[in-house]
Amino acid sequence: MLSRTLPYAVTVRTGYDQAVKNYTETAQDSSGNAVAGSPERGDDYKRIWVRLEKSLSFSGKDRQLRLYGEYQKIWNSSNDVFNQYNATSTTAGVELLF
Repeated sequence: MLSRTLPYAVTVRTGYDQAVKNYTETAQDSSGNAVAGSPERGDDYKRIWVRLEKSLSFSGKDRQLRLYGEYQKIWNSSNDVFNQYNATSTTAGVELLF
């Protein structure tokens, strides 16, 4: 993860995650049947994300309101056709810290 503070105390964070997962069940075809002679299912999951945060203090410094927005791009490669996908996600939120 890389993090940087921008003007107006906005923090930007970016990161990359990868996971290689092996499962005990075998890969399946599009009908849901086990593929003969196929190895156990294996996935290669990759995710890149960017998050912007802005914290605001109120009631002294005891409480903070954090506004954030995040964008994610996800890729999952698998030897099982049901588990191959690409996705994007956008999130916006508010956190109250006390």
